[in-house]
Amino acid sequence: MKLAKRIFLVTFFLICALILVFYLTVKIDPPTINISDTAKISRSMSADSIYYSNDNWLKKNEFGIWEMYVEGPAFQRGYVNGLLSKEHVVKQEEIFIGRLDKMLPGKIYQKFLLMVIGWFNRDLDDAVPLEYQKEIYGVSLSASEKFNFIAPNYQRILNYHAAHDIGHAMQNMNLVACTSVGLWGKRTTDSSILVGRNFDFYMGEDFAKEKIILFVKPDSGYKFMSVTWGGFIGVVSGMNEKGITVTLNASKSGLPSGAATPVSIIGRRILQYAGNIEQAYKIASSYQSFVSESFMVGSKEDNKVAIIEKTPEKTSLLLPTENLITCSNHFQGKEWDNDSLNVSNIRENPTEPRRQRLLELVEPKQNVTPIEIADILRNRFGKGGKDIGMGNEEALNQFVAHHSIIFNPTKGLVWISANPYQLGAYVCYDLQKVFAEKGLKTNKVIFERGLIIPEDSFIYSSNFKELQYFKKTTERIREIIWNDEKDSLTNDELTHYSKSNPKYYFTWMVLGDYFKSKKQFIQAINQYKLALKLNIPRKNDIVALNERIKECQGKLNK
Repeated sequence: MKLAKRIFLVTFFLICALILVFYLTVKIDPPTINISDTAKISRSMSADSIYYSNDNWLKKNEFGIWEMYVEGPAFQRGYVNGLLSKEHVVKQEEIFIGRLDKMLPGKIYQKFLLMVIGWFNRDLDDAVPLEYQKEIYGVSLSASEKFNFIAPNYQRILNYHAAHDIGHAMQNMNLVACTSVGLWGKRTTDSSILVGRNFDFYMGEDFAKEKIILFVKPDSGYKFMSVTWGGFIGVVSGMNEKGITVTLNASKSGLPSGAATPVSIIGRRILQYAGNIEQAYKIASSYQSFVSESFMVGSKEDNKVAIIEKTPEKTSLLLPTENLITCSNHFQGKEWDNDSLNVSNIRENPTEPRRQRLLELVEPKQNVTPIEIADILRNRFGKGGKDIGMGNEEALNQFVAHHSIIFNPTKGLVWISANPYQLGAYVCYDLQKVFAEKGLKTNKVIFERGLIIPEDSFIYSSNFKELQYFKKTTERIREIIWNDEKDSLTNDELTHYSKSNPKYYFTWMVLGDYFKSKKQFIQAINQYKLALKLNIPRKNDIVALNERIKECQGKLNK
């Protein structure tokens, strides 16, 4: 007993020591800031429900999109950003942690995952410019203390700026399949540059409900706008006052060995400090990224659109050979022809079929307008107009977009889609007019009402209602499977589900997984075989379906 007790005590203290070493190693302290001045900064609300703090403000427009303006030096604008949108900061983190609860129930599993992420990001502060460390620290002061079991506020909010990159590297971004296009010259009605993109980043239906259009007047660099969410100061889609646009498209990456600069921070740096494509390329080249990413950059000064293709090892510039350029989720430059990751990505995933579908829709067109760009971004069919199921990754519109956006940097105009996905109205803003507003304390309309692109009529169709049923029921089925619940669907519900999106392979794959979880192996095999007859965009899903059929057949033969 004494020996067993000694072994237990030694093991216990070793575990405690390892945990202590881990936290000392990965603990990230905020930058040194005198926060006493924040006591003088407060948030007020006008009679028109406008939150404001001095000349900074936050309000919700009639399309359900939040609009926010912040200015000043880094820490101050971050603090005001968090103060104005503190409910959003807390809510978005609750959604993120709630998503983890569904996929990884139990705080022990979550803690382990976040410890792994913390280890990857142990030197993250060294890879993020001090200006943005200060801004993130300011935002983090409005984060919720109830998530301190994960890490302190600053460390959590900083890490969330790299969550995209870590998930991208570990899962090769099955949750992301973005598409973008740039046109100019004879391709557009008045030779203006037009850039359109779908940001297909999916963290559940609630994640995109409270998106924010952020207008920033920093104390250094250019004024800019970006589409964001509570607590996030990085850039995935945005435009600055000089007519530079930035959109990010993920590509396949290996697993990072340590911290590097998150791609959204690189995108932010470009937007704030670049005035042309050459400057954007120099900025992108000066940082080591976590993962592989394409930065589509439109430039009023250059009167064209280019793509910066970047891996953790090197950066290249893809210049257009005509007045059209497209991007999905792989690199297109000649220097990547023999890159094994890029080659396997093109061969195994839907990135090239989706780009070909984009070309099919846009190449025949001349004198393209923003309305036509919106129609293309909303297209839900596969190549040749084939019905491949609602949500298929070979389609441009996969019904998962956090936002869709159209830029005209020549004129300083930007259109952002209202919910749901890219189906709601595209609301237009004139950057010059927005930045002319000071200390907005009344509910004045700041968008260009006459330039709004109407919502897609599809949202009023029976097919859209079926899509909503499909999405809701898919979530329910997956929760039953993930959590090994005894809950079951009725026969009527199963029939309705099978008819809600029958051309989509994933419908039958989910049904197969459901029957497999219920040990109804014959039914599961039948569903898997139905899935294999349809358009399956990812090769690994074909492999998975065949493996599951073999597994079910093995269970039947026992």
